[in-house]
Amino acid sequence: LIFAVGGGFPIGKEGPMIHAGAIAGAGLSQGKSSTFGFDTSWSKFKEFRNDKEKRDFIACGAAAGVAAAFGAPLGGVMFCLEEGASWWHPDLTWRTLFAAMTSAFITNVFISGIRGESNSWGMLSRSGLLAFGGDAADDPWKYTAWEIPGFVLIGCLGGFIGAGFNYLNEGLTIWRQNGNVSSRIRRYIEVLVLNVFIVLCAFGIPMSTGNYYCRDNESNYGCPDRSSVSGYTTQFYCPDGKYHVLATIFFNSPENAIRFLYYEPSNDHISSHCNLPPSALVVFLVPYLAFMCLVYGIAIPSGMFV
Repeated sequence: LIFAVGGGFPIGKEGPMIHAGAIAGAGLSQGKSSTFGFDTSWSKFKEFRNDKEKRDFIACGAAAGVAAAFGAPLGGVMFCLEEGASWWHPDLTWRTLFAAMTSAFITNVFISGIRGESNSWGMLSRSGLLAFGGDAADDPWKYTAWEIPGFVLIGCLGGFIGAGFNYLNEGLTIWRQNGNVSSRIRRYIEVLVLNVFIVLCAFGIPMSTGNYYCRDNESNYGCPDRSSVSGYTTQFYCPDGKYHVLATIFFNSPENAIRFLYYEPSNDHISSHCNLPPSALVVFLVPYLAFMCLVYGIAIPSGMFV
């Protein structure tokens, strides 16, 4: 998973975390490991070596994976209620909730030191691996009623795009299952070819636009202060003091790219030269969706939440 994300594939890493949590839960319920050569038959773990307890531990592990990925313990419980458990009983409710709460807390503690300053260990202000910011009372970017129709339109457009994505990906999966990419060596070659293709496109698309999408890093020409997003911007081949919009979106992690789009300051008028050009989002979105469709189903651990 680390190499898949680091290789530039447009994949989600949250799905495999749920899988990894379920694997850890299944192994923990048995209290032994043939790989590491230990057995705890003498301990209390022996009482958990049955199918019922193993299923419950798998559900708890999946809930812990959701909680660690999204900082949502209750979301992990609801996920298991809907998808992760074949049979639900009252004892499983508190077990999954306890596992999800513990996982979210431990993840929060580690993130406080990894993403914060040197003395920020224990400052539990971030939740989960993916967070888009808070809802402070003085936040000037509050939603208003007149924006709701726009949100509805975006939701409908996303539904149509999702339906097309599923249609194309289903056809590609059937093509793979018909023997075109069936052997192990062919699956390895497919991963390598797609990786090279995606990396070349990620470099080639911003490069082909030249300096058209270069924007000032400084607050020049009456533009808002961009210091809040300076850590996400990428200069690429732009002159000093400027950053390339497409390169910034392509070369950042999906989380940082979304943060950049959310926190990029803008002027009130959408046509202002200070704002991100809508064409840049279109130039990024079309190939990125195509890459996602090609990648989902190849021989790498990945999820769909990007």
